[in-house]
Amino acid sequence: MKKKIVKLIGEEFWLEKGGVEFMRIYGNFTEHDYKMEVNGAPVASVHKKWVSVRDQFGVSITGGVDHRVVIGAIIVIEHVEVTEKSSGGGSGASFGNIKFGGPNY
Repeated sequence: MKKKIVKLIGEEFWLEKGGVEFMRIYGNFTEHDYKMEVNGAPVASVHKKWVSVRDQFGVSITGGVDHRVVIGAIIVIEHVEVTEKSSGGGSGASFGNIKFGGPNY
């Protein structure tokens, strides 16, 4: 999973499979409202419920994509957003052996 660091408006993530882009994830990550596409076709959407006792996310998986990939991507994105918010952002964040940021972006 990679995060596009420089973008005019908003942020964007994408997943690679075998070095080739597999899924594009875009939307408003600070508001926890984003969509996932494979080959330009929507496969999932995520929205955080703001009025709840605990954090709750609404996840709608509409395409023929592995549910584990969608849930894993959501976990990584939410981890990155919380890490960047607490560290001030800009330096990149990591999740396990997945690295976000750095000179290759």
